[in-house]
Amino acid sequence: MSNNNKTRLLMLCFSLIFIFAAGCISEPDGELEDDTIFPRGNNVAGSPLEDSFTGDVWVEMLVTDDTYNSPSYNVIFSKGARTDWHSHPGGQLLFVTSGEGYYQEEGEPARSLKAGDVVEIAPDVVHWHGATADSTFEHVGVTTNPDSGAAEWFGDVTDEQYTNLVINTEQNSEEDNMVENNEQGRFDLGDLTFELSENVILEEVRFKNKFGVEVSGHLYVPENINRSQKYPAIIIGTPYGGVKEQGAGLYAQELAQRGFVALAFDESYNGDSGGEPRHISSPDMFVEDFSAAVDFIGTRDFVDREKIGVIGICGSGGFAITAAQVDPRIKAVATASMYDISSMFRDGFGYSLTDEQRAAALAQMAEQRWVDFENGSPLVPEGFPREPATEIPEGMDPITSEFFEYYAMERGFHPNAGASFTATSGMSFMNFPLMNYIETISPRPILFIMGENAHSRYYTEEAYERAAEPKELVIVPGARHIDLYDGGDNDYIPFDKLESFFKENLNE
Repeated sequence: MSNNNKTRLLMLCFSLIFIFAAGCISEPDGELEDDTIFPRGNNVAGSPLEDSFTGDVWVEMLVTDDTYNSPSYNVIFSKGARTDWHSHPGGQLLFVTSGEGYYQEEGEPARSLKAGDVVEIAPDVVHWHGATADSTFEHVGVTTNPDSGAAEWFGDVTDEQYTNLVINTEQNSEEDNMVENNEQGRFDLGDLTFELSENVILEEVRFKNKFGVEVSGHLYVPENINRSQKYPAIIIGTPYGGVKEQGAGLYAQELAQRGFVALAFDESYNGDSGGEPRHISSPDMFVEDFSAAVDFIGTRDFVDREKIGVIGICGSGGFAITAAQVDPRIKAVATASMYDISSMFRDGFGYSLTDEQRAAALAQMAEQRWVDFENGSPLVPEGFPREPATEIPEGMDPITSEFFEYYAMERGFHPNAGASFTATSGMSFMNFPLMNYIETISPRPILFIMGENAHSRYYTEEAYERAAEPKELVIVPGARHIDLYDGGDNDYIPFDKLESFFKENLNE
């Protein structure tokens, strides 16, 4: 009998057995050391197997069928217990009989397991499996071709890896995914505004900033990543009012294809990140989000925490620079189409706001705070349309029409990116100047990138003048402000320059 046929027959036989067993064995809700619940098996603690597991694990060898030469064994995991990373030269079958657990292959999201599930593990696939943090877990393992050799072990599944599991949602039904996404205001990967490359692995991640707000990110890693090695990392902030599924994600994907680990994230209170009330814009919070992203990415096993850079697009350019002023873990900074949002609020675009107009704007926002307090929620002015527009409204001014082209039309539309914030958000920016200490970033380098025809170029030019060496200014011929969000119609984003800048300055 061929190995394939043998495996199919084993799966059929054991599936029938364990479908019955799953219905007969009640899920344990106590601790494993209670012998009235688990009267069988030997604890691996103190045995030769001890170094191959984390937590309390019991193993019981079952009867071996000489006909198929397929040894089998029952394994019981306490809450949070798991195997090390390992592989089986001859492959393995897992039949889950009780509890809840995880199965994960190297470089892939984890899979949730429950009683009745069957996992077919191909030969030499590096993987681990074990219990969730809240449930015990029991399975029968079957070695499908033991003559190929013993299992190979590759080290612990660390507490960090276990705590930050990314679960593969593809196993849920399409209907379940839609319900979950709609309830959380989240969208599946089909809602990226660019095509996902087959050369990267995209993982949804979440981490908290120092204020306790949960930040949502997309982590892009090279498809051929070796997680036992360490890579330089780049953190990318979104344009002001944008989300990670747009330009920031595009930058992250491209840099991951060039050998970096790259993280695009949504600012607190916006996109898929946490925080209430929604759509607050806060300079202090948005600057902190960059440092929180450094916290997260610098604690990945496969990231060299001494080689972390940041990119800020549009408004996040100012936030990235401000974060770097006080966070020396950021070793290099790049901006694209930078906007100084504090100056925009306090001075008006092109320094057009008079003292009287500023005072009137502050008085209006102050009055609005009373209204918001009495209403129990803040006013959020209407932003761009919630459905893609087909044309730019007639009579719109050139700057607004440029943003409309990106945020409101098919080019960059995303339903989470209305580019609108609470009406009182401007008060914080008027009181929180960004980039006041830009010269103190030196001797860490800054790369400024702007479009030749960008309406915002004076923000970059002024920041460049104030920054200390080493610094560099790149002007992209023919590009407008938004063309550095997505490359426009002429691939305007100078990715080769970004790659060389970070490789040179993160590898010193």
